[in-house]
Amino acid sequence: PPVFGSQAPQSPTGPDLSPPATPEQVKELQVAVGFLLYYGRCVDGRVLPATCALASEQASPTLSTLARLQRLLGYVAAHPDGRKIFRASDMLLRVLSDASFLSRPNAGSVAGGLSYLGLTDNDDWVNHPISCHSTRIPVVCSFVAEAEYAGLYAAARIATEERKILANMGHPQPATPLFCDNEVAIGIAADTVSQRMSKATDMRLHWIRDRVRQGHFRVHFIRGLRNVADFFTKALPVARHRVLAPFIAADPTDSVSNLTISSILFAASYG
Repeated sequence: PPVFGSQAPQSPTGPDLSPPATPEQVKELQVAVGFLLYYGRCVDGRVLPATCALASEQASPTLSTLARLQRLLGYVAAHPDGRKIFRASDMLLRVLSDASFLSRPNAGSVAGGLSYLGLTDNDDWVNHPISCHSTRIPVVCSFVAEAEYAGLYAAARIATEERKILANMGHPQPATPLFCDNEVAIGIAADTVSQRMSKATDMRLHWIRDRVRQGHFRVHFIRGLRNVADFFTKALPVARHRVLAPFIAADPTDSVSNLTISSILFAASYG
């Protein structure tokens, strides 16, 4: 349980004391995670955060892990026909990034993000993503901005390959907008924040700073309420999940005629 009033970072998950899974159950988990990772990356990204959380535990799962797998399979069974909708656009890449700090056991943090194709004169217009990711950050982050900076790094690494693919298809990209909801992480990436408390940041993450200097990316601030990438970093309350899920994928019965970032604010206000 949380210790109210404490200033120390607290992980929302304590030690898992449930019995270990049997070898047959471990195999069941591994098969399900393999299928769902492919399905989540290619078709319905709504299952990706929960699948990646299970994937990080498949080396030594417990009965609690199996219970969460069954819940995820129930969600998939209830939404069997997920789809993506791509409208005509100017084929300009847009990237959203987010991270959650100490949201996994053993001081683990999670990076999440998505890429979509938009219009030249409107950053408030959203297609369904051409790619999305949710992954545990491979280093222990010491503060929130470091986790967000690692999230920028993870999103930009994927977007770099997407920029090459689009260029080879005849759509060369200007500097790609990369949106983040943490101003300190943006400042580190854009060289506008001095290196003091952040000197312990893993040096590999500074790759994103070099790419910004080379003009491959422009890092912008976006309010957390408007950041769709929040979907891929943590388990969300039901109301927030329902607001963001239509921007990731849609069921055949869903109305997605108003797929814009502004509609997130409207839905969040009245959802």
